[in-house]
Amino acid sequence: MRALLAAAVTAAALVTTPAVAQAQTSAMACNPSLIPEPNSLIRRFWESKGGEDSAYGCPTSKEYGYPDKRGSWQVFEYGKVVWSPNFGEKAVIRLYRQDWGITFAWQGASRDWQRYNVMWKTSGGAWQQKSDIPRRYMRINKGYFQSDGDDNQSTRVHFKVQGCNSVGVFSGSECGVWSYPIAIDFPRS
Repeated sequence: MRALLAAAVTAAALVTTPAVAQAQTSAMACNPSLIPEPNSLIRRFWESKGGEDSAYGCPTSKEYGYPDKRGSWQVFEYGKVVWSPNFGEKAVIRLYRQDWGITFAWQGASRDWQRYNVMWKTSGGAWQQKSDIPRRYMRINKGYFQSDGDDNQSTRVHFKVQGCNSVGVFSGSECGVWSYPIAIDFPRS
């Protein structure tokens, strides 16, 4: 009976060992010293999107707080995530690069706004604005950010978002504060 039980335990270990090893290898792919503290809003967001397998990849910096205001930011392989509490206590603003361009997205605004205004600029450029965005993201083709079609040249791109509600046909809009700006380099050099 003991031999049968020992054989069953050994077989179970052989069956589960590769899965456990794969999970341990996967969890160790990101530098553990760069993964934020468990109570970090940025960490919870990143993990909810798939962690290292998400559109952001692994962290490439520590999570940094702002010296003059509440909030924090962190850089990842393919983008950046910002906690912008002025936009909403749990507001997460993020940018990430893809082959075709950039996605700028947000969640956790202080209110359920009807629409959003987004401002963006490249380094040295003027802020441009797109208004009346009904969804919580904006995608821009990479050709917009490339200088003279040079794929090897990197451009720093900045974004920020503001929520708005219509208050009447003749009254215009009621808008909240702008989020903290967020910036990444695109295309990745």
